[in-house]
Amino acid sequence: MFRPNSRRSFISSHSNKFKFGLYTVIPTLFLVVLFGICVYGIYQYGKNEGLSLSTEKLENYEHLLKLEKSKAQKQAKEIKKEGRDFGSALDSGKVKTLSWSPRAQLWSGFLTEEECDYIIARGKDRLTRSLVVGAKGKDTQSDHRTSTGVFLTYMIDDPVIKKIEERMSDWTHLPVENQEHFYLLRYEPGQQYKAHHDYFSDPKLLKYGGNRIATIVTYLDAPGEGGATAFPSVGLKVEVKKGDALLFWDYTPDLQPDPNSMHASQPVKTGTKFAMAKWIRMRKFR
Repeated sequence: MFRPNSRRSFISSHSNKFKFGLYTVIPTLFLVVLFGICVYGIYQYGKNEGLSLSTEKLENYEHLLKLEKSKAQKQAKEIKKEGRDFGSALDSGKVKTLSWSPRAQLWSGFLTEEECDYIIARGKDRLTRSLVVGAKGKDTQSDHRTSTGVFLTYMIDDPVIKKIEERMSDWTHLPVENQEHFYLLRYEPGQQYKAHHDYFSDPKLLKYGGNRIATIVTYLDAPGEGGATAFPSVGLKVEVKKGDALLFWDYTPDLQPDPNSMHASQPVKTGTKFAMAKWIRMRKFR
C-alpha cells in the first residue's frame, strides 16, 4: 500500500544530504583554489627573486672579469718593460732552439750588462772551491770540477735577483718556488767541469723538491778563449757571450731523465769566465 508520508520523508532526507554535501564541497573547493593561488604566487616570487639574484651574480662576475683583465694587462706591461716577455723575445729572434734532445734554447741578451756586473761584484769575494756529490751523498772536492763558486743565499731578497728569477719563471713556465738558489761560478785558465748530469741518482737528494728537471746557465763574463758549454752526446757546443742564457731540460717531456743532457764546461784557455747556474726542481724547493 502506498504511504504518502513515507515518500515525503524520503525526499526530505535526500534533500538534507544534498544540502550538507554542497556546504562541505564548496568550502573545500575554495580552500583548494586559494591554496593553488598561494602556491603560484610563491613560485612567481621565487622565480623573480632568483632571476634578480642571478642577474646580480652575473654583474659581479662581469665586474671581476674586468678587474682581472685590467690586472693582466698591467702585468703584461710590467713584464715587457722588464724584458721578461718570452713571447716577444722569441718573435724577435732573441731566443733560439738549439736542440730537441736535449731540449735546449739560447736567449741572447737575457741579462743586461749592468745586471752581470752587479752580480759579479756582489759575489766574487765569497768564492770557494766548487764541490761535487760524493759516493756517500756528501759534498767533496774533485778533479772532475775545479771551478770556484758560491750559492747566493744571502741575496734571496735582492730586487735584481728577484727580477731575474721571475724572468726565468716566465721562460720555463715553472714557478719561482721550484728554483734552487743561484750558484755563482768562476773559471780561471785550466779550470773546468767535466761531463756530468745535473739530475740526481741518489734518492736521498730528492727530498728537497724532487729531482732537477731544468738548468739555466747565465753567462756573466766571457773569457778570452775556451769555456764553452758542450753536450758531448749530441755534438752541441755553446760559446760564452756576456748576458746570454742557456736553458736545457734535464728531463724529457714524459718526465724521464734525459741522458743527452750530459754537459761539460770546457777548460778556459785565457781570461776568466763568470757564470751563474740555476737548477729547477719538479716541486717546491725547500
